[in-house]
Amino acid sequence: MTPNFVNWSNSTFYFYLCIPCVCLLLSKLDLHNDVIVSNNIKSDTNLRLGTFMASLILACVKCFSNTGIDVQGGYKFQFFSSNSLSGTSDDTVEIGFRALNFLIYHLGKNYNLLLFIYGLITLMPVIYFITKYNRNIDVGITIFLYSTMFFFQGFSLMRLYLASSIALFSMNDLAHEKYCKSILWLLIAISFHRSTMILLIVIIFYRMKQMRIWVGTLISLIMLGISIVLRSTIINGFSGRYEIYKLQSMSSELGFALLFKYIPLFFLLWYVSRHKIGEKYIKLSYYIILIGFEFDALSYFIQIVGRMQGVFLPIIFIVGYYIHSMKKRSVKMTLGIFFICYGMVQLIMYIRGYYAIDGLMPYTSYLNFAI
Repeated sequence: MTPNFVNWSNSTFYFYLCIPCVCLLLSKLDLHNDVIVSNNIKSDTNLRLGTFMASLILACVKCFSNTGIDVQGGYKFQFFSSNSLSGTSDDTVEIGFRALNFLIYHLGKNYNLLLFIYGLITLMPVIYFITKYNRNIDVGITIFLYSTMFFFQGFSLMRLYLASSIALFSMNDLAHEKYCKSILWLLIAISFHRSTMILLIVIIFYRMKQMRIWVGTLISLIMLGISIVLRSTIINGFSGRYEIYKLQSMSSELGFALLFKYIPLFFLLWYVSRHKIGEKYIKLSYYIILIGFEFDALSYFIQIVGRMQGVFLPIIFIVGYYIHSMKKRSVKMTLGIFFICYGMVQLIMYIRGYYAIDGLMPYTSYLNFAI
């Protein structure tokens, strides 16, 4: 895609880097207390002040923002043409997104209201599950990875990251083997962005309890190979707003970014599997990371696929869960420090690679200020 004429801004860059660090520090303010109930010790979170403050910061930055090339362009045009469900400027947009646009449009034709509501819908599932599982995950690492790997990436790709947040409910129900609810939530997510359909592969593989992991890995690799071989046919099938991706070049080599992102995740799963830590969720975690890796690899041949990485939002909970579950304090601290560096590098690589394409600079708000 041809980069937009966006000037680099040091102040915006440092602002983006500060947000995850502040959220990480604030998460340490959470106070925990053991409450004795009926002669049994029940561990209870007495005060989640840090999580609340970190969530508030993310909400303010997200919900009052109009940063992003698509936010200032395509989404705006679609909203102001939403006088009817069929009257949108792009009738290929999914029905759930069109329906919500239609509803907000008739509440007052206020585009800023749409940005605020979409920001809340995107953030609330993440914060909900962080709060719900605060005793089972490393809250600080989870919030930090979210704010470095998914938060700013959703500024321009608003619809995809909204759908990905809804899909968290699907993966949560899948982890508890509530398959019908999982599929229902996934259908809702798909109604906002078709890319979340990728997670159907995870559901199918995980549902097949008798299938060994190596068999699932082999099947998925064959699917990847077929997609690479047929990439020209797939690309030629793009139409409408996706037609521009026909013009993009393809790479025959896997890049450093792919390996840097996924090797630590596979190593983490190998370590916890070897030491029998959190065995109940290893298979599901593996399939999520495996499918994420393969679609990221596919993006080197079909570039648009790389934008689907937002779908793999559950990765932050996988890392947070297994770091929290480590028995050795030294291992827990080492992994925590590593994944803090890991997340920060991911953010820096994203900003430097996409600040112009996604229109990330400067950070602007519809409250009439910019950073």
